[in-house]
Formats: sequence, C-alpha cells, structure tokens
Amino acid sequence: MEEEAAAAATEEEAAVTHRHQHRRRPATADPAYWKGHPEKIIDCIGNLGSILGSLGEVCHAFFGSKIHTLQDALCNTRTDCYGDLLREGAAAYINAIAAKKEKFAYTAYQVKECVAVGLTSEFAAAAQAAMLKKANYACHY
Repeated sequence: MEEEAAAAATEEEAAVTHRHQHRRRPATADPAYWKGHPEKIIDCIGNLGSILGSLGEVCHAFFGSKIHTLQDALCNTRTDCYGDLLREGAAAYINAIAAKKEKFAYTAYQVKECVAVGLTSEFAAAAQAAMLKKANYACHY
C-alpha cells in the first residue's frame, strides 16, 4: 500500500513538473510583440489605428506622411531617440486600450501627452521613450 502511494505521488510530481515545463510565459506587450501581431491590434482597436487619431496631430506633423498607422509606427526603422519614442509610444497606446481589465501604467490620453512632450527635444524624447518602454515591458498578455 505504501508503495502504491509512493508511486502515485511520484506520478503526480512528474505531471506537475511536465505542466510547468510546458506553461507558456505571457508575451511582453512591447513594440516587437505588437509589430508581430497586427491582428491583435485590429482586435483591440478595430483597425490598425491612425497616428493622427491615436498619438495626435503633433506626432503626425512631426513624422510626416510616411507614418499613417500604429503598425507603421511600430515598424519604423529610425535608430534615434525619436524612432524609439514612436515605437514605444505606439505600443503603449495599444496597451492602454487593450489593458482595460489588467491595469496599464498609463491611459491612452496620458500616452498621447507623453509622446507630445517627447517631441520637444532629443532629451525629452529619450526620457519619454524610456518611461514608456518600462511600462510596456511590465505589461503581459
């Protein structure tokens, strides 16, 4: 009887270990996540989101006609602080919309304001991008 109990306990331990090994870690909702999942952007926003409507007129004017949607913002290849701000801002905006039940650090309006502040200087862009990046990396789906 003790052997049967020991065997059952060993089987249960093996099953728990197996479940833990195959449990998927939630995806970090950073720019790379959203860039690779445009269908999820559409699921939560209803479309790929216009830059003008999402991040505001200042952002639209700053980046010009090459960036139309949040997907474009996530895919931008600028390597400077403004490119980082655009990518992190787009991801943060989506996270603010998508994370209604789970709390995200910022509202969509606050993200829009952060991006606008970031566009005032390179220093501000780097600071705002870093702040939004921290919030994005703390958000999981």
